[in-house]
Amino acid sequence: MASDGQRDQAILASWEINASPWVRAVRERQIASREQVTNQAIISTLTELAPSSLLDVGCGEGWLCRTMRAQGCDCLGIDAIESLVSAAREKGGHYRCLRYEDLSDADFSQRFDCAVCNFSLIGKGATELVFAAMAELLSHGGHLVVQTLHPHATTHTSSGWQDGSWAGFSEDFQQPAPWYFRTLNDWRALFQNHNFTIEQELAPSASDGSLPLSLILVGRLNSQ
Repeated sequence: MASDGQRDQAILASWEINASPWVRAVRERQIASREQVTNQAIISTLTELAPSSLLDVGCGEGWLCRTMRAQGCDCLGIDAIESLVSAAREKGGHYRCLRYEDLSDADFSQRFDCAVCNFSLIGKGATELVFAAMAELLSHGGHLVVQTLHPHATTHTSSGWQDGSWAGFSEDFQQPAPWYFRTLNDWRALFQNHNFTIEQELAPSASDGSLPLSLILVGRLNSQ
């Protein structure tokens, strides 16, 4: 059986292979759930917080950074996949190629008002490293915002690794990555165990009242 670390590496390997089709899918607006609900949900959440500085962790091709920068927010995007970072830079803005395990040692020359992980926390250990790094990356009372698949929209009942799938995506996508499912209580515990108070729990859904398309958790870093 593969270890947590091996599965986290498999996630990176998948994104290396699928970076180009991902950029096309985002820029050609092929992902219905994002276009209809979840993109605006994360934009609205961040806009309400009104940070002056934002760290986009797992920024992909940079669409969220560009959106927040247009609102006057100083945004830095990081991603472990060089080709995604290159695609983001082509559209303008500030980006760095950085793996999650290197976050705690990275020199950003500032602390951020807010960090956002928009569907970018897929693994187990790598996700925990992101949370652990936040104490050194966020300013006093800073926020961490996570958007992820809502646990209630799945049939899983306990946290654990799941097989990935590109169902609903184009045939250009290959080698789906494994992903680590967390229950709602385990997401809450992840925030609380890293000194965050959860201020908001949101469940964006389509207007037809169907199951939530995502879960958004907003945590505020407590004083040390």
